[in-house]
Amino acid sequence: MLRIATKPAPRLADSTKVEQGEANKREIPPLIKRIPGCEDATEHTVTVWLSCDTEANLLYTDEEIISLVQNKPRDDSDLEETDEPENVLVSHSEAANALEIALRYTEQSENATSTDIRFMRRWPNIASTSRIT
Repeated sequence: MLRIATKPAPRLADSTKVEQGEANKREIPPLIKRIPGCEDATEHTVTVWLSCDTEANLLYTDEEIISLVQNKPRDDSDLEETDEPENVLVSHSEAANALEIALRYTEQSENATSTDIRFMRRWPNIASTSRIT
Protein backbone atom coordinates (compact mmCIF):
# COMPACT_ATOMS: atom_id res chain seq x y z
CA MET A 1 0.00 0.00 0.00
CA LEU A 2 1.36 3.40 -1.00
CA ARG A 3 1.37 6.03 1.74
CA ILE A 4 1.81 9.69 1.07
CA ALA A 5 3.10 11.85 3.87
CA THR A 6 0.75 14.74 4.47
CA LYS A 7 0.02 17.13 7.22
CA PRO A 8 -2.52 15.61 9.64
CA ALA A 9 -6.08 16.68 8.99
CA PRO A 10 -7.75 18.91 11.54
CA ARG A 11 -10.05 16.87 13.75
CA LEU A 12 -13.67 17.63 14.34
CA ALA A 13 -14.80 18.03 17.91
CA ASP A 14 -17.18 15.07 18.01
CA SER A 15 -18.66 12.98 15.19
CA THR A 16 -22.08 12.91 16.88
CA LYS A 17 -22.12 16.70 16.83
CA VAL A 18 -21.30 16.65 13.12
CA GLU A 19 -24.19 14.30 12.42
CA GLN A 20 -26.51 16.57 14.40
CA GLY A 21 -25.25 19.66 12.58
CA GLU A 22 -23.73 21.14 15.73
CA ALA A 23 -20.06 21.08 14.67
CA ASN A 24 -18.20 24.30 15.09
CA LYS A 25 -18.51 26.11 11.75
CA ARG A 26 -14.93 27.30 12.05
CA GLU A 27 -13.63 23.71 11.97
CA ILE A 28 -15.18 22.81 8.61
CA PRO A 29 -13.64 25.40 6.20
CA PRO A 30 -10.05 24.27 6.90
CA LEU A 31 -11.11 20.70 6.12
CA ILE A 32 -12.79 21.77 2.89
CA LYS A 33 -9.72 23.75 1.79
CA ARG A 34 -7.65 20.56 1.96
CA ILE A 35 -9.77 19.01 -0.80
CA PRO A 36 -8.12 19.43 -4.23
CA GLY A 37 -9.98 22.09 -6.17
CA CYS A 38 -11.53 23.64 -3.07
CA GLU A 39 -8.50 25.58 -1.85
CA ASP A 40 -10.21 28.92 -2.51
CA ALA A 41 -13.50 28.04 -0.80
CA THR A 42 -14.69 30.81 1.50
CA GLU A 43 -16.53 30.38 4.77
CA HIS A 44 -19.64 31.73 3.04
CA THR A 45 -19.32 29.11 0.28
CA VAL A 46 -19.00 26.33 2.83
CA THR A 47 -22.07 27.63 4.67
CA VAL A 48 -24.04 27.59 1.41
CA TRP A 49 -22.89 24.03 0.71
CA LEU A 50 -23.92 22.90 4.18
CA SER A 51 -27.32 24.54 3.88
CA CYS A 52 -28.05 22.60 0.67
CA ASP A 53 -28.74 19.41 2.60
CA THR A 54 -31.96 18.01 1.12
CA GLU A 55 -33.65 14.67 0.75
CA ALA A 56 -31.51 14.14 -2.34
CA ASN A 57 -28.52 13.73 -0.03
CA LEU A 58 -29.83 10.75 1.91
CA LEU A 59 -27.39 8.40 3.55
CA TYR A 60 -27.87 4.75 2.63
CA THR A 61 -26.73 1.68 4.47
CA ASP A 62 -24.68 -0.95 2.63
CA GLU A 63 -27.74 -3.19 2.45
CA GLU A 64 -29.86 -0.42 0.92
CA ILE A 65 -27.21 0.32 -1.71
CA ILE A 66 -26.94 -3.36 -2.65
CA SER A 67 -30.72 -3.60 -2.87
CA LEU A 68 -30.94 -0.53 -5.10
CA VAL A 69 -28.23 -1.84 -7.43
CA GLN A 70 -29.60 -5.38 -7.66
CA ASN A 71 -33.17 -4.22 -8.26
CA LYS A 72 -32.17 -1.79 -11.02
CA PRO A 73 -34.63 -1.93 -13.92
CA ARG A 74 -33.19 -3.62 -16.99
CA ASP A 75 -34.04 -0.70 -19.28
CA ASP A 76 -33.84 3.04 -18.73
CA SER A 77 -37.37 3.72 -19.95
CA ASP A 78 -37.97 6.11 -17.06
CA LEU A 79 -35.16 8.31 -18.38
CA GLU A 80 -36.61 8.73 -21.87
CA GLU A 81 -38.16 12.09 -22.62
CA THR A 82 -40.71 10.94 -25.19
CA ASP A 83 -42.87 7.89 -25.73
CA GLU A 84 -42.29 7.89 -29.50
CA PRO A 85 -40.46 4.96 -31.08
CA GLU A 86 -36.92 5.85 -32.14
CA ASN A 87 -37.07 4.76 -35.79
CA VAL A 88 -40.37 6.03 -37.15
CA LEU A 89 -40.45 5.74 -40.91
CA VAL A 90 -41.90 8.74 -42.74
CA SER A 91 -44.12 7.85 -45.67
CA HIS A 92 -43.60 9.39 -49.10
CA SER A 93 -46.93 11.22 -48.78
CA GLU A 94 -45.98 12.72 -45.42
CA ALA A 95 -42.63 13.82 -46.81
CA ALA A 96 -44.23 15.37 -49.90
CA ASN A 97 -46.76 17.26 -47.76
CA ALA A 98 -44.07 18.55 -45.41
CA LEU A 99 -41.91 19.67 -48.32
CA GLU A 100 -44.87 21.49 -49.92
CA ILE A 101 -45.37 23.39 -46.68
CA ALA A 102 -41.66 24.18 -46.48
CA LEU A 103 -41.75 25.44 -50.09
CA ARG A 104 -44.70 27.74 -49.34
CA TYR A 105 -42.89 29.04 -46.27
CA THR A 106 -39.73 29.70 -48.29
CA GLU A 107 -41.69 31.45 -51.06
CA GLN A 108 -43.32 33.86 -48.60
CA SER A 109 -40.08 34.59 -46.76
CA GLU A 110 -38.55 37.98 -47.51
CA ASN A 111 -35.05 36.63 -46.93
CA ALA A 112 -35.34 33.74 -49.42
CA THR A 113 -33.42 34.06 -52.67
CA SER A 114 -34.54 32.74 -56.04
CA THR A 115 -31.93 30.00 -55.66
CA ASP A 116 -33.49 28.97 -52.33
CA ILE A 117 -36.92 28.75 -53.93
CA ARG A 118 -35.66 26.74 -56.94
CA PHE A 119 -33.87 24.38 -54.56
CA MET A 120 -36.99 23.92 -52.43
CA ARG A 121 -39.17 23.29 -55.51
CA ARG A 122 -36.97 20.38 -56.48
CA TRP A 123 -37.46 18.40 -53.24
CA PRO A 124 -41.27 17.92 -53.44
CA ASN A 125 -40.77 16.58 -56.97
CA ILE A 126 -38.37 13.95 -55.64
CA ALA A 127 -40.83 12.91 -52.92
CA SER A 128 -43.76 12.87 -55.37
CA THR A 129 -41.83 10.65 -57.77
CA SER A 130 -41.05 8.26 -54.92
CA ARG A 131 -44.70 8.28 -53.85
CA ILE A 132 -45.81 7.15 -57.30
CA THR A 133 -43.27 4.34 -57.58
